[in-house]
Amino acid sequence: MDVIAVVTGAKTSRGPQSSFALAGRLMDEVFRSWSTVTPIRAGDEAGEVPVQRGATPTVAALAARDAAALVPRGQATVDWTLEPRAVEAPVAKGDTVGDIIVRQGEAEVMRVPALAADSVERRPWWKFWGG
Repeated sequence: MDVIAVVTGAKTSRGPQSSFALAGRLMDEVFRSWSTVTPIRAGDEAGEVPVQRGATPTVAALAARDAAALVPRGQATVDWTLEPRAVEAPVAKGDTVGDIIVRQGEAEVMRVPALAADSVERRPWWKFWGG
């Protein structure tokens, strides 16, 4: 968690009413009251995405980066879901195949791309009819 405090109009340059002391108290309050929750990390598997006309019917989806949410300390009610895209073969490893949506309650906090864990080749035409 990165926090920046800007204090202007401090009464003194030293002591408890200085801008440095006031900023320190603000920082203490922020770190005491808030925490960062990371429900899914970069490289974690988020689920399977269907692949139309693929040699395999699905591909594993991985989180592209960490998904973090700032929440009041002690209230780590952050959930995520995978929202797959319509994907048609061929699919290269690392292609975006959906979005991971992070929610705190009903509010959407963040979206992270979901990437294909493996390549999926196009199914040969003669196998479309069970061959």
